[in-house]
Amino acid sequence: VAAAGRLRANADVVSTLRFRRLHEGKPFCITDTYFPLDVGQRLGDLPELTNTGTVSRITVIGVLDERLDSPITEADQSITAVAAPADIAKDLICEVGAPLLRIDRVYRDGDGHPVELAVSYFLPDLYSYRVQLRRNTP
Repeated sequence: VAAAGRLRANADVVSTLRFRRLHEGKPFCITDTYFPLDVGQRLGDLPELTNTGTVSRITVIGVLDERLDSPITEADQSITAVAAPADIAKDLICEVGAPLLRIDRVYRDGDGHPVELAVSYFLPDLYSYRVQLRRNTP
């Protein structure tokens, strides 16, 4: 229900997928993705996204861009530090309560409609987030 609200979905039900990303065979990220039902239905025929254990280099955004009427043009992002919930800790092979970096992104199409909510949990010893900030001076 919370994901449906963040996606401004017309119903409390959304399509969901969970991905585990590996680096040299070790998990470093779990991403839960949520889609409005009509968007999720456009992904249902892809074995890379629907078969458990499938290894692939495709991205959800790349697939959505090919299948949406209007491509993804923007995202809102928030970054927080969290304690690992039990289900995430199990998939990341870390202790419950271990510190994780959580990144939430709401992707929007060219018409401004939310089409995906991605909630990612990263092990901080295997992932860093960098941003370069610039300032214009008079």
